[in-house]
Amino acid sequence: KRLGLTIKTGSVYFPKVKDNSSLEWPIRFIMTKAEHEEIMKSNYSKALIDQFWIECGGSKDHARELIRIFYKRVEEANFYFSTYTEGWKTDRGMIHLLFGNPTQVVRSAEGEVWNYGEDSQAAILTFSFRKIESPFSSNLFILDREPGYKPYWERMVQSWRSGKIYND
Repeated sequence: KRLGLTIKTGSVYFPKVKDNSSLEWPIRFIMTKAEHEEIMKSNYSKALIDQFWIECGGSKDHARELIRIFYKRVEEANFYFSTYTEGWKTDRGMIHLLFGNPTQVVRSAEGEVWNYGEDSQAAILTFSFRKIESPFSSNLFILDREPGYKPYWERMVQSWRSGKIYND
């Protein structure tokens, strides 16, 4: 068995979201490339992010709720899924950010399967993650990507952008 040592540096607040860079990068999953580039180039990125959320939510109150849910998920991803990188950047973190907590998680020595939906429903969305052996982390899982995920991903991004997300 190979062993390794990882030294991670980052925000002093990690896994919490308390500075601008913690706000700017995870939101990329629900923004267009052009929108995100505008934020990254701006000296007023926080104002642009706030405006984005207000447009998604339709009001400041609803935008606050979307922000609360989204960045709570970023913090959860950072806490539970971090490896040699922040948890929100991992495959499990990415799915958690957009889709929230799965209805069911099935764990095995080979990986995890996340199910969204009830067993009695005809359409359960399932994400399969393979456990990867690494000297840097025992928490490394890779999504088995399938073309069939794309419409669900796009629908969830659109749902966020139209303010129709509910807390788990």
